[in-house]
Amino acid sequence: MGFLILNTGDRQKIKQEEPEVQAVAALFSPSTGIISAHDLMTAYLGDIESCGGSFVGQTRVTSVEQGGKGFIITSQIGGDSYKFTCEKLINAAGLGAQGIHAHLNSITALMFLPYICAKGVTSRCLEKVHLIN
Repeated sequence: MGFLILNTGDRQKIKQEEPEVQAVAALFSPSTGIISAHDLMTAYLGDIESCGGSFVGQTRVTSVEQGGKGFIITSQIGGDSYKFTCEKLINAAGLGAQGIHAHLNSITALMFLPYICAKGVTSRCLEKVHLIN
């Protein structure tokens, strides 16, 4: 699943990349990065709203059907049921994505990966090291 590229950097390289950081050496990983999930979601929301879309939280999807040029989604907000349509549907429900997928009525052509729990493993470096990404 991919590969990791690590480059080393001396003080000069560090000053060039990160002028405020004081260090004698660093590892640079150009193929990875750290992002703020909150800032990313805020940016996505801005993109959706600039295209006329909207976000409605605390909504439970009860069914998804193909219809017209896209999908007909039935959802519940509080005790009320709502239907809306969209041309494209992105299932970004995180750990709840399989539950949403279960509501895809008669849409068998869509492939979906199974939910697999995995344990993360971390390791410890015996020397004092600071990593800057």
